[in-house]
Amino acid sequence: MNIEQLSREYELEPTVLEVVSLTEKESGKEIDFELHVNLDVAGITKIARVRMPKHIMRIKESTPARVNHIIVHECGHVLRMMRAEPTERVVPSSNTETSIKALFALKDELLALPEEAREEIFELWSTGLINQLINLPVDVRIERWIYRDYPAFREIQNKSLAVDVQSCLLGLSDKIRKNTIESIFNKSNALVYAYLRGITPVTGEDYIEEFKKFQDIKKTGRKLYRYLETEDEGFAQDVKTINAWAEVLEIKSWFTWIGFEDVPESYYET
Repeated sequence: MNIEQLSREYELEPTVLEVVSLTEKESGKEIDFELHVNLDVAGITKIARVRMPKHIMRIKESTPARVNHIIVHECGHVLRMMRAEPTERVVPSSNTETSIKALFALKDELLALPEEAREEIFELWSTGLINQLINLPVDVRIERWIYRDYPAFREIQNKSLAVDVQSCLLGLSDKIRKNTIESIFNKSNALVYAYLRGITPVTGEDYIEEFKKFQDIKKTGRKLYRYLETEDEGFAQDVKTINAWAEVLEIKSWFTWIGFEDVPESYYET
C-alpha cells in the first residue's frame, strides 16, 4: 500500500507525510508499506536496488505513536543510504569464512552449552550481535536528526523510544545474564550502553545508573560512545563508526562489506 492507503489504517502525523514525501523525492522511488502482526522487529526496510521499482517498508502493527515513529525512523535509513555517493554505498554481509571466525572466537564458551543446541544458539547470538553493531550507531544519528529537524514530532518520538529503551534494558536482567555466555552478554550490553547514552539528548533520560553493576561493560561502552560525539557526516561516517566499534569489540572479522547492488538473489524475493 502507498502512504495514502496506510493513512486509512493509522492516523499519520504531518511529520510522517513530510518525511515520506522527502524520502520518495530524494530516492526517486516510492515506498510500498506493509503492515504485519507477527514481525520480529518494529520495522524493517528493503531499500530499492536498481531493478526494484519501490522501497519496501514492513511495519509491525502497534500503537499509533509507535507506527508513526518507526516510519520516520526507517525513512532515515533510506535517506542516509541514498544521500551517499553510489561508490560509498555498502551493506554488511556474512559468509562461511566470517561465520567460522566468529565460531572460533566463541568456541571455548560454547562448550558449556548442550552439543545439540550449540549451532542454533551460536547463530542466534552472532547474528544478533552483528545486527546491534550495524544498527545502533546509525539509530542514534537518525534519532538525533528527527529530534533536531522535526521538533513537533518529539512527543511521539519519545513515546516510541521508551519502548525501545525498555527492551534494551531487559538485556541486563539476571535471566539474560544467566543464559548468555559472558562475551556475548558484555559486548551486546556495551553496544546498548553507547546507544542509550547516544539518545539521552533526545529523551532527556540518564540511563547510566542501570549499568552500575557492570563496570567492564561501561568501560567498553564509553569507548564506543566516543565515536558518536562528532558531528553527523552521513552514511560514509556510519560505515567508519561501525568498523571502529567492531575493532573495539574484536568482532571485525565476523562480517564483511559488499556493494549495495551486490546483494544475493534472495534479497529480491517477496
